Amino acid sequence: MNEQAFGFLDLFAGIGGFHHALEAQGGSCVLAVERDEDCQQVYRHTFPNTPLVDDIRSLTQTDEGDDRDLAAVGALVPDHDVLCAGFPCQPFSKSGFQEGIRDRSRGTLFYDVMTIIMAKQPRFVLLENVRNIAGPRHIDTWNGIIDSLQEQGYQVARDPLVLSPHLLAPADGGAPQVRDRVFILAYQPTSHVFDLNARPLLDRQLSLGWSPDDWRIEDYLDDDKDIANLDRYQLNPDERAWVAAWQAFIERIEADRLPGFPIWVDAFVAKPNIPPETPEWKSNFLIKNSEFYCQHRDTIDSWMKDQWG
Repeated sequence: MNEQAFGFLDLFAGIGGFHHALEAQGGSCVLAVERDEDCQQVYRHTFPNTPLVDDIRSLTQTDEGDDRDLAAVGALVPDHDVLCAGFPCQPFSKSGFQEGIRDRSRGTLFYDVMTIIMAKQPRFVLLENVRNIAGPRHIDTWNGIIDSLQEQGYQVARDPLVLSPHLLAPADGGAPQVRDRVFILAYQPTSHVFDLNARPLLDRQLSLGWSPDDWRIEDYLDDDKDIANLDRYQLNPDERAWVAAWQAFIERIEADRLPGFPIWVDAFVAKPNIPPETPEWKSNFLIKNSEFYCQHRDTIDSWMKDQWG
């Protein structure tokens, strides 16, 4: 963006990540949407002058649950140049059930985003989600998102743009956090058309001369004595027990690397129990946990006995 002020809409705003970034570039938030009450509290404290609503469907649907026409949506949503949305990722995350668009309460919220885009036609659209949304399990969802934007005249790359903060040097805004995210940048072309499919906007070697191995997490930690009300941030007894159990587990397992699939203790059995109605993804994880247990049976049995008797 240039130095001129621009307006942006902050959907599924969380505690304001997009807001911080776009405001630093001269933007002004015209409206934020966030449902989580804890996030709302932080957002209102950080951005007290930004109007905030708690449900995107208050903008896209009537009180009776019917879809508003685009003119009505356009009247409710302020004009803006940039629409940003970190729309709910649970339907696509590997740690969730991966129901994608079939998750009626969360997966279809992209279509509410799309309704606002159709009504307001912002010049730029910036979307963010988990890496898995562009994975093979959700290829139809991914193509549906890209197709929807292109049908509205937006230039948008079909290849996902994947970025993690730890790949950036501190001087470039990086952070010691390994968290791959998919970003989708779409724009309405004016006189200049940039073919986003011709070459990537970014690659994963963003900071020349920087290696993620150079991060030193101790440089970012405060001493306990410097933290006011320290007890508010400390783990409770149950959380400490979970951490201790996990630490004991990874110290005992002989494998050089832990598996990439979710580790489910209740699936540590010699023969997996898979009911007939079990979805394929869950069956796969149950089988893998059982195989992992069989490979390390003595160690895992000893660990479980120490933890739970």
